Amino acid sequence: MHILFVTATRIGDAVLSTGLLTYLIERHPHARLTIAAGPVAAPLFEAVPGLEQIVVVRKRRWSLHWLPFYRAVATRRWDLVVDLRGSALAWMLRAGGAQGHGEGRCARASRSSARAPF
Repeated sequence: MHILFVTATRIGDAVLSTGLLTYLIERHPHARLTIAAGPVAAPLFEAVPGLEQIVVVRKRRWSLHWLPFYRAVATRRWDLVVDLRGSALAWMLRAGGAQGHGEGRCARASRSSARAPF
C-alpha cells in the first residue's frame, strides 16, 4: 500500500498532524509513506516508520509550488491520499481513496472499490 500524506508547511501544524499520521501507520503497518511538508517541518518526519520519501514543498508566489510537487507525485498510483492543506491535489492524482480537508469540513472520495479506511 502506498500512502501520500500532505501536511502543513508550518512546524506547529505539522506537529498536530502527527496524530493522524500515527493512526495511519497503526492502521496500515506495511504501508509505504510519502510525506509532503514544508522545509521547516520536513525533518520532523525523517524517522517515520515505512517512510519511502519526503517531498519538501517550498512555497512560491501564485501557488506555483504545486507544479513541481505534482510532477514529483503524479506518476504513482496511490492507495490513499491524505491532504491536510485542502488543495485539489487529492482529486487530481490516481488514487484508490482520497482524503482532503479544508474550509473546516472533511471531504472523502473513493475512485475505486477501495474506500478510505476512516
